[in-house]
Amino acid sequence: MRRFIRTLPLYCIWTLLALLLVSWLFDLRTDPAPERQIVILTDGCPADTKAFEKALLPHMPEGIGYIRVRTLAYSFFDTETGLPEADLYILPGSEAEEYAGILTPLGSVFAPGNEAGALGAYLSFEEGGAAGESYALYSRARGLSPAHDMAVQALAGVLLSLTR
Repeated sequence: MRRFIRTLPLYCIWTLLALLLVSWLFDLRTDPAPERQIVILTDGCPADTKAFEKALLPHMPEGIGYIRVRTLAYSFFDTETGLPEADLYILPGSEAEEYAGILTPLGSVFAPGNEAGALGAYLSFEEGGAAGESYALYSRARGLSPAHDMAVQALAGVLLSLTR
């Protein structure tokens, strides 16, 4: 009994390490490669990011396995440019000005006093980081592959159609 009590912490550590390994392997197996996913970053407050992702599923371009919607608060920043890594950005004009040489404007998404169309059901532009400003859709070519860039442009067209 005494021997069991002495080795119990060791068994717990081994169990924890095994769970971490299985979790890492599961993520590695199920997460699509960067070329097979599109990341949309928004500064508008999403009412429900999962509902927004589900609404985009029927419009998912060929070759893309996952669409991920992130808010500016929960994003990874590129160390070279200081810009969060994503494929499409929904940002207010004041924030986009900082990255004028990096981002390509694609079209207006929301202007104060106007409706945001179907996109307004998923994003609250009045509560975002720059309430009262106009929001626009921007793209950034990450150079993953030409097929990925075409898929990003196709999804951008869908997002712009949701604003009407």
